[in-house]
Amino acid sequence: MDSKTRKIVLFLILSNPTCYLKSTPYMTDQGPMLYENFPAGCTDKQLKTAVLDYSNEITKNKAQPNVVLQCAPLIQLGLGELQGRFAKRTMCASLVIAFCSLIMSGMAIYLSIKTLELSQNQINESTENILDISSTE
Repeated sequence: MDSKTRKIVLFLILSNPTCYLKSTPYMTDQGPMLYENFPAGCTDKQLKTAVLDYSNEITKNKAQPNVVLQCAPLIQLGLGELQGRFAKRTMCASLVIAFCSLIMSGMAIYLSIKTLELSQNQINESTENILDISSTE
């Protein structure tokens, strides 16, 4: 590992030490090793990696019932956390879009009212001019 890569890894470990204490899950006699603070304390990338690692562990062990029973809940937890985060981001984006839409609608209503007032003033002026011209004759 070159010095630049070591610096990046060290920065990642220091910035979020709890999630890097055990870098990859693997099977032991007592079951699968866990990331620290799994799943809530891990980034999206770490969750995807963990889910993939646990899935590969099931495949590597030819879907032995004990391995499946130990890894499947972890996969479900990781996927559930990812889905929850995605739903949060989607909801925030929807709220921002709704707020922008509300502002644009308000501006459209304001412009419509101003245009209607301007049109009404022009109609009134035209009517007054016509009445003035007809009364002078």
